[in-house]
Amino acid sequence: AKMDPQKMQEQMQKQQEAVQKQEMVREQRAAVMQQVLENDARIRLSNIAAVKPEKAAQLENIIIGNMQRGTINGKINESQLIDLLNQFSEKESEAASKVDFKRKAFDSDDDLDLDNLDL
Repeated sequence: AKMDPQKMQEQMQKQQEAVQKQEMVREQRAAVMQQVLENDARIRLSNIAAVKPEKAAQLENIIIGNMQRGTINGKINESQLIDLLNQFSEKESEAASKVDFKRKAFDSDDDLDLDNLDL
């Protein structure tokens, strides 16, 4: 099943455009973080990103959301960033700590002979 060169070229161009768009979004986010975060907070965020990129992205989303709602006045320092991170981690752990245990009901097909156990 060969693709004709025209379709391959179009597909490659679409992929390239998608990569460029992702890069542009990344640069815009970095510019916003540059504006909103003090230097110590920016360093902390980059350290978080090095270890847990998904957590750093979620933190950036929270910061951007707060900016859009107008709840951020001035620049965020490291301790404010840590507070945001703690709030976010608490919500995450609450969601993760809800565990459902499905107990296996006794099934008469389970043949467990308690009289002849070899211990």
